[in-house]
Amino acid sequence: GLASTQVGRKEAVVVIDISDERNDPLILVNPEVVSGENKALGQEGCLSVPEYYADVERYTSVVVSALDRDGNPITIESDEFLAIVMQHEIDHLSGNLFIDYLSPLKQKMAMKKVK
Repeated sequence: GLASTQVGRKEAVVVIDISDERNDPLILVNPEVVSGENKALGQEGCLSVPEYYADVERYTSVVVSALDRDGNPITIESDEFLAIVMQHEIDHLSGNLFIDYLSPLKQKMAMKKVK
């Protein structure tokens, strides 16, 4: 996935493609996690923090509201990998990285990878 803020844009847009062929992008404009259930730890990584992976607690099931690429309101309910990816990308829109959920020590380790 990719969030608009990762490429210097102020618009709140995320593009996610978890299809095997990488040819079925999901475009979410102004996405918002409306609700979430059942938190679990899962390993995450990000292009913003290259070559660093850590366990992050996320909802395993979410409801996300957004606009599609044509401006139509949509609601997505997911309890699969897509739920995790949507939360990760939506975090980017508010300036949060997955490392922000880590302990100060692990954050320090991650930042060493970036420098």
